[in-house]
Amino acid sequence: MPIFSPLEKPPLAEPQHRSFWCLGVILLVVGFPAAFASEPLDSETIFERAEPAIFQIRVIHRETGKKSSIGSGFVYSQNNRLATNYHVVSAYIEKPETYTLRYVGSDGREGDLALVGVDAVHDLALVDSTTTLGNPLPIGELPLKGSSLFAMGNPLDLGLTL
Repeated sequence: MPIFSPLEKPPLAEPQHRSFWCLGVILLVVGFPAAFASEPLDSETIFERAEPAIFQIRVIHRETGKKSSIGSGFVYSQNNRLATNYHVVSAYIEKPETYTLRYVGSDGREGDLALVGVDAVHDLALVDSTTTLGNPLPIGELPLKGSSLFAMGNPLDLGLTL
């Protein structure tokens, strides 16, 4: 699992991958609506279409079973890969012998995750599941200035929100 210090130039910072990180993060905010720009979308439609690809990421203490941190992730690039934030999984990165990574879907599915790579400078991480999580969200074009933006996730363990 590659972990990069701020002094190193991580492979994910290469020009061909820079758009992955930028668009991957923007995807939750704007990409999904932009991918369907030919049809008008309201927040309810966006929620219904994206919900199956959004997961809660949990860092669980191995001995106590308690959550150390939680965050959101979305299916990206392949059906078993989630993109999330570095700060969500940082406790696991620092002490993998103490913590485990898990996902929870809005449909109640749960499972283990493996860390694939991180970019701490840009607060990004990729995790994989051994099972299929769903279809990756479509990557859309960047919206025009002033366009409506939507963000989906699991803030503060309150459930999936838009």
